[in-house]
Parts: sequence; C-alpha cells; structure tokens
Amino acid sequence: MADADDRRGMLLLPPGFELLSLERVVQVHALWQRLAREQMHEAGDDIAEEMAQPAGSPTAVMLPGFIPFARRDADTLFVDTRHGPLHASVNLWPDQDWVHRLPLWRSLSAMLDNLASCLERNAPMAMRMSEWARYQPYVEDDQLVWEPVPERCRPHSETSS
Repeated sequence: MADADDRRGMLLLPPGFELLSLERVVQVHALWQRLAREQMHEAGDDIAEEMAQPAGSPTAVMLPGFIPFARRDADTLFVDTRHGPLHASVNLWPDQDWVHRLPLWRSLSAMLDNLASCLERNAPMAMRMSEWARYQPYVEDDQLVWEPVPERCRPHSETSS
C-alpha cells in the first residue's frame, strides 16, 4: 500500500489507520466505483437514486460521493459528499452498524475536535466504535501515541454486556 507523503498526518487518525496519499485515494475510489457499478447492475438498482439520498443515509455500495481518506486493512474512513445536513460527514466502510446509526463524525473537523477533547480530558475516545474506546491518546515527544486502556478503565458502555 502506498503510504501518504506526509506521514505525520496519520497520527491524527484513530488507531491503526493510515492517511491515504492522493494517488491512493484515486485508486481506492476507482475500485469502489467499479464494484458499485457491478453490484448495482446485478441488483437492478440505480446509483443516481442512491446518490440522491441525503448524506448519512445507508447504502449497500460505495457511492461516487464517498471519498476515502484513511485505511486500516479492509476498513476505510470516508467523507460522504452527498447533499443534506450531514454533508461532509465521516463514516467507516464496511460498518455493519451504519444502517442503524448516524455517521461516526459530522465532519473531519469534528473528528479532530473529538481527538483534542480526549487529549484535554486524558480519556479514551468514547464512541460507537467500541474498539477505539480501547485506546487512550496522549502526546509524547511531539507525537500522538495510542495506548491500550486496561479493561477496568474503559467507558462503562464498553465493559457492560
């Protein structure tokens, strides 16, 4: 996988994610579009109809309006550029929960605000991606570090059944 030109940016992402280079964004987006056309053709659906839905609306395929920007293995963070109140929201693909829930963040700046808040409060990220609540961000030697949080110290929703 081609790494981002400026690797410092990947440190502001959730644990394990790497910022995609512009070349990689174009490659991943093109792959998504090819797969979406194939899936929509097989199902007899229309991509234009899905693109007409407001941002944050669930869909079974990666739409042209979804712009990838970071990846960890098969998981990809993307910006939803469709119209509506959640225009420019950030979500995760694939994410089984997104059919029932709002995007992870309302914008890229909200994602960074969430991170800044965690740093200020010395707390793990509390959000629906419970995996990320297992990490505590902190700054060491001018670098952001994601440290695993002991189970007894995780937010209540993460430890309760």
